[in-house]
Amino acid sequence: MNQSVGIRALAVNFPEYILTNDHWKKNYPDLLLKLEQKSQNVRLFDPDSQENKNWVQAVKPYREDIFRGTSERRILSGDETSLTIECGAIEKVLQAAKLDINEVDLLISCAMFPERLAIGNATLIAQKLGFRGTTWNMNATCGGALLSLDNAMALIQAQKLDRVLVSLSCNYSKHIEYTNSFSFTLGDGAAAFIVEKVKTGEGLLHSYSTNTYDTCDVVYPKFTVDGNGNPKLLITVNKETVKYATSLFIKYFQECCTKVLEKSRIQVEDIDFFIFYPPSAGYVNFCALELNIPQHKTIDMFPQYGNISVVSAIAALYHAAEQKKIQKDDLVMIYSHGFSGSSIASIMRWGDVELGLPPATSRGLAEAIVGLKGVAQY
Repeated sequence: MNQSVGIRALAVNFPEYILTNDHWKKNYPDLLLKLEQKSQNVRLFDPDSQENKNWVQAVKPYREDIFRGTSERRILSGDETSLTIECGAIEKVLQAAKLDINEVDLLISCAMFPERLAIGNATLIAQKLGFRGTTWNMNATCGGALLSLDNAMALIQAQKLDRVLVSLSCNYSKHIEYTNSFSFTLGDGAAAFIVEKVKTGEGLLHSYSTNTYDTCDVVYPKFTVDGNGNPKLLITVNKETVKYATSLFIKYFQECCTKVLEKSRIQVEDIDFFIFYPPSAGYVNFCALELNIPQHKTIDMFPQYGNISVVSAIAALYHAAEQKKIQKDDLVMIYSHGFSGSSIASIMRWGDVELGLPPATSRGLAEAIVGLKGVAQY
């Protein structure tokens, strides 16, 4: 029998600045008027996806919403970078686990996008935090967190390593123009988790992953120059192929979730809680409808954070645990997909996982957590 391996500690770290929809209403009224005049619905509705009744039902409330279901986004400001918030997440998770960084054997960084594109954030983190172990950069786009967990488990079970630290960051706001309506759904953030041996029967139990080759021309980074002639990377949406994005969302979700359940021989009704990476409004509801599970077994942080790429699923996992929606010994299924990367579904049994300090609360986040109305934003 293989050694059980899983998450020992988990933390998130977000920029303090909260960008609400008022930013566009105040600064870009002409853009919003233009979109309204065009009656632009959410782009991520293609004809093929309309054949799926669960998708149609899940996204119906957002069809006429220019802001596509997002009310808040955490945005980098001042001297903040993907590197600084990623380091902040690492410091939080080490504090929660009561570990020094050099008690870790391997650090895996998954950044969308790293501060140095050809190098990645991993060695920069090591330099900043004084880490002397091995560092890797993992790029599976938005699916990188669970792929890193998978790799960490394999290395520990093979007795190559004892402890792996995975750090994640997203700095989408630095790579999108606010005049691009795609920016309405994007935010920034970071997370980190520690992987090591756990009690028998706990930790990561099963996973299934696949590459997403047919998404390569939908959304991708493109180099350009800014007003000063300096190189700049911008997120580019292909207006032709993006029409099929939702069909691809559906395809990979169905494949990965079906396969991991078959592989594990676990019935969907035996899963206690579900985490789904939300690329768009209504996606979590769609996943729940597809699996025929009650909404209280899921959590949707999209309205408060938007799409934060590789951080999204782990941030949802953190908030579900922090809100006590996930309890010790619960079976948890997590799904995440990455365009031009990999999609993966994993099943784990939750153990004694230490949580880092929670992020500062915004109005929307407070309402999502405790159901309060009229909480002051700060």
